[in-house]
Amino acid sequence: MAILAPARQRVTPAYVEPGILIDQAQSSGAFAVLPDGTFKPRLGLADQRVYMNRMGIKTKSTISQDSQNEIPDPDIILGQLECPTYLLQNRAIYNRHETAAAATYGLSTPEILRIALFQANFNQMRDGLLHGIQPEYGEGILNGPNILNTALPADKNGNIGIREQDAGEIATFLLNVIADITARTNQSGRANEFTILGPQRCLKKLETAKIVELTSYQRPGGGTHTVKGTVNKILEDSGEKIFWTYDDTLQNKGTNGADAIIVCLRQFNMKNPFFMPANTNYFGEGNGGLQPINDCSAMYTDATAPVLFITPLPGTSMHMQSEMKITPGWVLRPEAFTIISAFAEAPEKPSDNNNTSNGGGGTKSSEPDPKTKSSEPDLKNTKK
Repeated sequence: MAILAPARQRVTPAYVEPGILIDQAQSSGAFAVLPDGTFKPRLGLADQRVYMNRMGIKTKSTISQDSQNEIPDPDIILGQLECPTYLLQNRAIYNRHETAAAATYGLSTPEILRIALFQANFNQMRDGLLHGIQPEYGEGILNGPNILNTALPADKNGNIGIREQDAGEIATFLLNVIADITARTNQSGRANEFTILGPQRCLKKLETAKIVELTSYQRPGGGTHTVKGTVNKILEDSGEKIFWTYDDTLQNKGTNGADAIIVCLRQFNMKNPFFMPANTNYFGEGNGGLQPINDCSAMYTDATAPVLFITPLPGTSMHMQSEMKITPGWVLRPEAFTIISAFAEAPEKPSDNNNTSNGGGGTKSSEPDPKTKSSEPDLKNTKK
């Protein structure tokens, strides 16, 4: 890792701004798909895999006015999930000359290199969360097994791009996706938290540019709210909320080169909202000392931030190394996820070639069309 600190000239007297203008990268919202919007720092230094036990139940019973000779018993189905761990490492080497050069810009070399190493680690964590380290094994949210993949349908006018589509139809489609997730996970009536994650060029239009239009009937938010405002308002009325977050690595990751938009339920709310005396989910809510896992996805690490090691090297140099052990994005409940393929703008259609061809090719004939009236003067009708 190099520090490029060129020499420069200044005129005095002059005022020098004490701050520094820093190039900006996208602050990814990918981690918002995780429960509580964060990973779990629970790994040990030598852990190679993460295991999670799973349990299901199928109940049976008989009913009659007399005692039965054969009484069925419940089926308890046990299983195990697993996920590998990976070690992220990067380093920086610097010497006293680079330290002195950076100091002329008012910067501390160890500090700016530490920040650079941390950002490299965080970028790799984001890639592992969404795309996996080995995606062919189902790692990463995008590659989770049994996740529902769908596409943003064309609107009533046949438009397929978000920019051209009817905003009200997009809002209705997203609300239907959220309703389907809620029904598949049996979380209706609870205070659920959803996340929608996608590229800026898709979601930003839904947040600011796509105003829900007025139609022959009054749509919620018609004429005043964007797609985001309409979706947020309707979910708020039902006691739910949704987080809109952005990550441009999802560009072109959908079907047929479209962008991928992830809609998910972050975690289950185990509190029974109906207060029924007979709970038909008595087993699933963890009664009897069971400890149910509420998460719909997971990512494990060995620390809350990368671990840094600084050691001296010969020749007045210093070696700085950053490490962090992680798992890739791990889909625990695929029914809580839907991946939407959508185009920010409608793809360009190939232009029609109106030129006539002879055999395998050629250009349009330049001979005049006999049906076209000639612009040359008619000598027969010309008066002498």
